[in-house]
Amino acid sequence: MNRLLLSLSLLFIALTAPLSAGLPETLKRSGVQGGLVVHLNCGDGQGTATLLTSDRFVVHGLDTDAANVAKGREFLQGLGVYGKVSLAVFDGKSLPYVDNLVNLVICEGEPGVSEQEIMRVLTPLGVAMIGDKKVVKPWPANIDDWSHHSQGADNNPVAMDTVVGTPRGLQWVCEPRWARSHEVVSSISAMVSGEGRLFYIFDEGLTAVHTKDIPERWKLIARDAFNGKLLWKQPLQSWGKKPWKAGALRSTPGTAQRRMAVGGGRIYVTLGASAAVSAVDAATGKLLATYEETKNTQQVHYLDDVLLARTPGALIAIDTSTGRKLWDVQGKLGQDTVAASGAYAYFVKETRLVCRGLKDGKDLWIADDIGPTQHLIVDGKRVIVIGKKNPTILDAASGKVLRSIQVSPSRRASMFV
Repeated sequence: MNRLLLSLSLLFIALTAPLSAGLPETLKRSGVQGGLVVHLNCGDGQGTATLLTSDRFVVHGLDTDAANVAKGREFLQGLGVYGKVSLAVFDGKSLPYVDNLVNLVICEGEPGVSEQEIMRVLTPLGVAMIGDKKVVKPWPANIDDWSHHSQGADNNPVAMDTVVGTPRGLQWVCEPRWARSHEVVSSISAMVSGEGRLFYIFDEGLTAVHTKDIPERWKLIARDAFNGKLLWKQPLQSWGKKPWKAGALRSTPGTAQRRMAVGGGRIYVTLGASAAVSAVDAATGKLLATYEETKNTQQVHYLDDVLLARTPGALIAIDTSTGRKLWDVQGKLGQDTVAASGAYAYFVKETRLVCRGLKDGKDLWIADDIGPTQHLIVDGKRVIVIGKKNPTILDAASGKVLRSIQVSPSRRASMFV
């Protein structure tokens, strides 16, 4: 019903807005597909309303004339879209936003606001459309993605990020404020981020009732990482306590956290406990492809247009640009014993560590007698194997053992979760 009302409102806006506005076309040219849009010098707000082209957007108009703002608010309230579109008075120089909050700034004429001030409020990769000029804020080198469960496809759980630190304030807050407690399965089972968006698998079932019989409503949810705007939701089939055969907090299987990877404008995820990997458009939530040969995937890696899907009985490499299978390895592989870095894939099968071409599937080297392995990490020119034996460091180019580290069994067991 809400979407129907929004569609009718958008149709009315399109029919009643001035033909000269051209703002929806400007929005389209910007390439921004969701988030917070700011319309500078918005006037009476009729053009501002045309920027609400879908429920992935929230629009804020700014004007220095209080009379214009009052008239525009009345207009938006009459349309029933006030809230999704709102207006405010500003001083014409300073934008009333914290740093890195706005996805798109649009101004049809001279903004009166400095370019430095506009760049300040834009998110990384945010866009300013000033007249006929388009400016994209670059992604800063000191902010890193967390595209996989263990940060990247190389399983190295250390991000090259120097911005994150001690919290000094809130950038944004979203619902729900409460999640399920320790008595039942946790409300969240996985989370990754990439290209300015945050993706997570969340149970939208009731949180106030503590019983194992609460109906679950699992969703894959996407938000803008810098302002929290809800972009889309995708329901998951067969997820949670029933397929996991578990109902307590600590019973969530480790594989549930490893079934998502983001890159290349897509999120690769299993949309069910036994499902194949699907490619979903990161901006819109549109289902783009499903790779049927990856059914029952337990772990997902993505790098350079190659999807690595680990199933209970195989490792499968898919070219995501064509959907074609590149190569596979039959046999059981451990939970964290697959990694990818540069042009190579690494995996442990039984007691052998294999380095293989990511795209051509040709073995570069094989290291024998690695022993039972729990974790495989690629760190630049080194490959680190952690298992029941002492951690071993190998040369990534040759497979030659460089060093074996003496670590007590109790410390080895607690090095990674």
